[in-house]
Amino acid sequence: MRCLSCGTELDGDSRYCSKCGAERSVIINRIEKFPKELKDLVDLVIGNLAESVRTDHNATNSDLVIKCMDNVYNVPESMRGKIYAAGSVSFAPAEKFLIDFSYSGQPIQSALFSNTAVMRRESGDDKCIAIYTDQGTYRIRKEIMNEIYMRDISRDPIVIVKYEGEFYIFCPKKDQYLILEGKPIKPQLVQILSVNQTVQVNAHSSLMIRYA
Repeated sequence: MRCLSCGTELDGDSRYCSKCGAERSVIINRIEKFPKELKDLVDLVIGNLAESVRTDHNATNSDLVIKCMDNVYNVPESMRGKIYAAGSVSFAPAEKFLIDFSYSGQPIQSALFSNTAVMRRESGDDKCIAIYTDQGTYRIRKEIMNEIYMRDISRDPIVIVKYEGEFYIFCPKKDQYLILEGKPIKPQLVQILSVNQTVQVNAHSSLMIRYA
């Protein structure tokens, strides 16, 4: 582990950085597997949700700071905040979910995730539909789905996050791209989404979250 202040490698049992003196800490819920522009978008969505929760309830777990002179066990992976610990930090297994992607009612791909997933069509040399999640990346290529059918999915990303026990969906595309219960999801609006609730995507595709 490196010091978040100066980048120096920390000794295993040291509570403070030997170079700058900063306390060791663990930043929770960092997303490292996403392309940078998608990670920035996810951070923006989560930040907007945190601000909404703070406005409604005057508190959010993104404000949480835990300090401990010993080991810290079973920290929820979904928690956002900081931990300062003299010992080790271990995380509790996160609950797992699946995003089912279908085209014209036919199942195409199921993607495992815990808290965050982003789906979009990729162009260039690697033409595919990509589903980036906090559990891995799933690529639907022409061997699985015709390239013409892939155009049903936009280059504008669909973001799904689990925050404070609820799922939310967001897409910046400016038309009736996402339909939930017969009503278009407005662009730039973060919409709450339930498990087993189908989201119509463009003309022929659909998404649904279910328990893994």
